Amino acid sequence: MNADSYFEIGSSHLICQDYALSGNYKDLWYGIVSDGCSSAEYSEIGAQILCHVTKNFLQLYYDLFFNDTITADYIAGLLANSIRAKADEVRKVYPISRDALQATLLLAVMTPTKVFIIAWGDGVIVVSGTSGSVFVKEIDYPETNAPVYLMTDLDAYKKKFDLPEQQIKRIRNYNLWNHTEGAKQEILENVKLEDPFVTSFPIIQGSLVFLSTDGLTQYQDQNKKPVDSSLIIPSVLDYPNYNGQFVKRTMNFMKRDLARKNWSHADDIGIATIVV
Repeated sequence: MNADSYFEIGSSHLICQDYALSGNYKDLWYGIVSDGCSSAEYSEIGAQILCHVTKNFLQLYYDLFFNDTITADYIAGLLANSIRAKADEVRKVYPISRDALQATLLLAVMTPTKVFIIAWGDGVIVVSGTSGSVFVKEIDYPETNAPVYLMTDLDAYKKKFDLPEQQIKRIRNYNLWNHTEGAKQEILENVKLEDPFVTSFPIIQGSLVFLSTDGLTQYQDQNKKPVDSSLIIPSVLDYPNYNGQFVKRTMNFMKRDLARKNWSHADDIGIATIVV
């Protein structure tokens, strides 16, 4: 297995508020990405805190990922409570406001037999296997255009946006393998605002799990028109090999290719990939 990550500032930003971590601890491989809220002061620090605190708890709860009686939902709940408490403790050392922790948090974990994916907030999740199929999930918040973060006060959030008790976020699902330009076959899935995205599944040889902040969906062409993410993802996943810093190498190649097209991204990007 191998894991690598990458983050880069967007053209409209003065500070990169995305962050990414990847690596392994014993037989557990992980990728973590976070996107700090643009309106929250020092959220770039908050995103880093969340990623490093998450890494710490993945190591601390290492044995749970190998226990077949423990569900992914249980692990997500345990991580949520642990990360909230520890991240709030760490940010006080700076000291910075709790608002700095307003950031998305997506993580993927691979053991030799299983994959776990958990996401709080918006972003992109890609899973591929030996069949050549590439399954994409894009999580967004169409009603508010404001993600529900791990640290979000849900009651205050609903009051701010005058939302009813039951409100949803949206997940766009499509198979990149079956996609042709202008004819994306996607399935929309609605999920409660307060529920993180949680899944787990058995590993197969050749499995790849890719996480990205929503910056991946913010590319623009030379006329400043949006470029559909389904046209970007194949380039992002075009890894010649999986040795060393394979994500960083590929992103640098892609940047040069997109520059020739005059395509760019206004938003920051944070990416992490794990491969078998």
